[in-house]
Amino acid sequence: MNTPLPPPGWYVDPAAPPPAVERWWDGTGWTAHTRAPAPRTAPGPAAPPPGS
Repeated sequence: MNTPLPPPGWYVDPAAPPPAVERWWDGTGWTAHTRAPAPRTAPGPAAPPPGS
């Protein structure tokens, strides 16, 4: 049984050294797009990285 992959979105990059950064997951793998963690607010739709 395969575990489903998470949907595309910004996730904390577990491989990044502190301070934490978020990396864009495209639904199948990590991309080169990173950003500072977004402030925690009400959940909403994930925005794709610029230029996608």
